[in-house]
Amino acid sequence: LPQGGDSGGMIPEPLPKIMISICQALVDAGIFDAEAPPNHVLVNEYQPGQGIEPHRDGPIYAPRVAILSLGSQCRFDFVHNDPQRKLYGSLLLPRKGLLIFDGEAYTMYLHSVPQHLYDIVPGDTYNSASLISLTADTITAKQSASEEAGLLLRRQRRVSLTFRRVLHVVEPKDCGD
Repeated sequence: LPQGGDSGGMIPEPLPKIMISICQALVDAGIFDAEAPPNHVLVNEYQPGQGIEPHRDGPIYAPRVAILSLGSQCRFDFVHNDPQRKLYGSLLLPRKGLLIFDGEAYTMYLHSVPQHLYDIVPGDTYNSASLISLTADTITAKQSASEEAGLLLRRQRRVSLTFRRVLHVVEPKDCGD
């Protein structure tokens, strides 16, 4: 669904068959209502160290999103929507993981993927000094402040499929085409 000009909506385009199948699976699982299935899929590719700044998806979409993360895990943050952008909460979205959020998580907070080469498991304390010993693709980290061991996972190439429902779909004739 590309933008529909000044109409405030998006112009429909057919989804590939694989995306239609995934959208139907999301409906079958009760993640989206059968009367309002996802009609928009955004595909993004991220290389190790890349992320996305804190943002909100906006009023053009219904306030529910399902994100399928392929290829690599990543840390997913929710931050307060103010100039300080204080961290509200984080989670590790695993490889092949599905993250669904709505309600206040969608409307009141910004969400982001920090630009890191590694993700800490469990419990991320990125702002603490760490003692690190390298292994092949993972790093064992000992937090110097708490002496609690954690595991750092190296990020790989990640493809994110974001499924949403566009609220206002504009037919091409409505756009003056």
